[in-house]
Amino acid sequence: MKKKTISLLLAALVLVSILSACAGTGPSATPGGDLNEPGTGSLFAGGTGTADDPWQIATAEQLDRVRDDLTAHYVLIADIDLSGYDNWAPIGAFQPLSDAPEDAEVPHPDYAFTGTFDGAGHTVSKLKVASEAPMGAGLFGCASGTENGAAYIGNFTLKDVNVSGAYLVGGAVGLQFMNCPVSDIQLVGDNKLTGMQGIGGIVGTGFDLISNCIATADITVLGDDGACAGLIAGGTTMSSIKNCESIGGSIRAEGNATWGFGALCGAPWGAAEMTDCRASGTEITVSGENNRLVGGLAGFCGTYDPTAPAQISGCTVEDVTIVVSDTTDSVGGLVGAGKEMMEGSDVMSSFAIVGCAVSGSITGGRDFVDAVVGDPACAVSVDCEGGMTVHAASADAESLGGIFPSVAGDNGTTYVSLFDVIISDTWTPVWTDYVAAVVGEDYAADMTSALQGAITSELYGEAAVAAFADGGYAFDCDFINGAEKITFRDDTVTVERTDGAAETHTYEYLGKYSVGGTETMMYQGTEISMAFPVDVYKSANEAGEFNYFLLREDTMEETYHIEFRYGRDLEELQGYLVGPYAYWLAAGIDEDADEETICRVIALFCLENMDYSAHTEAALKQLGELGFAGTWKADLSGFGEEYASVELSMTIDENGHGITLMNGAQTADFEAYAVDSGDKGDGEGIYVAYSNLEYEAEAAPYTITVNDDGQTVLTLTADDGIISWILQ
Repeated sequence: MKKKTISLLLAALVLVSILSACAGTGPSATPGGDLNEPGTGSLFAGGTGTADDPWQIATAEQLDRVRDDLTAHYVLIADIDLSGYDNWAPIGAFQPLSDAPEDAEVPHPDYAFTGTFDGAGHTVSKLKVASEAPMGAGLFGCASGTENGAAYIGNFTLKDVNVSGAYLVGGAVGLQFMNCPVSDIQLVGDNKLTGMQGIGGIVGTGFDLISNCIATADITVLGDDGACAGLIAGGTTMSSIKNCESIGGSIRAEGNATWGFGALCGAPWGAAEMTDCRASGTEITVSGENNRLVGGLAGFCGTYDPTAPAQISGCTVEDVTIVVSDTTDSVGGLVGAGKEMMEGSDVMSSFAIVGCAVSGSITGGRDFVDAVVGDPACAVSVDCEGGMTVHAASADAESLGGIFPSVAGDNGTTYVSLFDVIISDTWTPVWTDYVAAVVGEDYAADMTSALQGAITSELYGEAAVAAFADGGYAFDCDFINGAEKITFRDDTVTVERTDGAAETHTYEYLGKYSVGGTETMMYQGTEISMAFPVDVYKSANEAGEFNYFLLREDTMEETYHIEFRYGRDLEELQGYLVGPYAYWLAAGIDEDADEETICRVIALFCLENMDYSAHTEAALKQLGELGFAGTWKADLSGFGEEYASVELSMTIDENGHGITLMNGAQTADFEAYAVDSGDKGDGEGIYVAYSNLEYEAEAAPYTITVNDDGQTVLTLTADDGIISWILQ
């Protein structure tokens, strides 16, 4: 997934000079001239421009004069028809406060609208904007509060608008900056908005509360890297949306690498909450290649504070239709996903879903496509009724597609039950070594038994649901329905049964679906989503309990095993903790797997399922006894001239906490574990490091020796090479 590293406001613009180009975009073709002196009422219908006595606007010409004093207060006293303006110049423009990087996204108050505009329930119709400014198109281009007080735009209806621009395109306002709430605006009639990034029916991009707004519009997103579109707002930054509704309309993006589309808001980034919002009847179409983050309500949202996730509460998505290309990732009925924190980081923004409901359909998509949340890792909790019906993209007639070819291999691969192989007594020492590294040798046997017990249940389906109704869980990972061996070859699956019979069926690829939907489970004290994506294959003929195969992304090459489900009913197979296939997920391994492969898959399973929240006393004791505590300097002499000037060091303290520094800059934060495996006291064993940044564990065999200079040397042998560290 391509990562975006700049905010919604900057979008794809990377040069301050481009931002500055929109400074002084100028008034419309019919400037209003000097404002009338207080009390004269000569250029407005009345008022003095103060908060208590705002200028009164009764005509299009008077509305055009608002640009002549961007700090005053205004109120409509009549409906306004702007059909006489072929190209309305937006009121207020974006210019950066200064050339300093920290001011690049802050509007200069001399150019933005900083007053208040109260529509008093009236209608502004026939707005036409074809802006040549890089940023800020709409009735207002840029509006912002100041140190002297809040700005405000609201309480009116927009009808039949046609607004186009590059970045930050909105019906009411292109850029709504801080201390400038927007509320009680309706966008009705035949409305068209066109732009590259940050396109919204009411607000292009907002930094303050948007509330009580309703919109219908047809939005077109232009070009490659087009982003952030929604009928209420294209995107928001650190602000909330409350009691807003999008009705009908459409969002269309045809470029490549586009991202962030939702019927209500494309990208409410960092939003504290989306409350009591509704989206109905909108069609979202995203074509092109390698797109991402599409949702029925929002494309992506969330905060980066896990203790205070964004709250999506009381929201409804009804009959929204999403059609995306088969190379689009993170598509959800309510929300596509959270968003990456920064370049190179796997940390995603998080949100909680409370009391929501979803209906509609999703067609297409590649990875992380789900009826409610595309990427379930972003949702800390999900309370949502229903979900969109997920359909596959059009199948490729020339190729089966999906993960099936990788599972089958070049000449076909026969799989047997993984855990029947790896929990045999032969491999018990491998299990206990990896477990002992993390919990300590004294507890390794008990923990190994607990891990194996969690995936070797003989219960699944309704019997398992009843057994675990009061808490607890265990999964059946065996082959069911009499299958003993399963062979994937070309476009066929052959099932060999325990009774000696065999059957072969031909399959076609239906596309990417999701198992688990909105289901959650408590794991190590945390509620986690159970949803995961699968590639779905359907038999060309009636195959009973082998009608459908649902394959996860695992392959022998990558994870040394495969995981899959099969059955007669696709909808039932999509229930993970409910229905006739509850608590069941088959795991298979190549029947010809060698010893190295078996050891690797055992290590993978142990490392992925251990609790790294705190070191046990036993683990810390053995880590200390093995001599891992201290500062180690890497020997990079064998890595070529490019590393000649690189200093790489690793420090592990007595509590098992470690950091890595490269040329003085920290590059890793981890928890260290180790065990003396095999022959005791020979300086060889298994080392485990758990990243506190990426939340993943890795292991490598280690040796500790003393060189000819009397230095203690730690050597780690990983898949990607060997590195030695010298104790300082």
